[in-house]
Amino acid sequence: MSVEEMLEDANRLFLKKKFHDALSMYDKVLAINPRQVVALNNKGYSLGKAKGSRTCNTVL
Repeated sequence: MSVEEMLEDANRLFLKKKFHDALSMYDKVLAINPRQVVALNNKGYSLGKAKGSRTCNTVL
């Protein structure tokens, strides 16, 4: 699976409000390409949407 496909999957998960799953996919994209700006932005947005979660509090 390419980085672009993984990013698309992460975005689909985000749109389904599966924020923790989306975060996991964004992390996979960023592990391959840490300068992937869309993944960085969307990860931040997902963290905001996952407000109050342990994942969000740990990362912040």
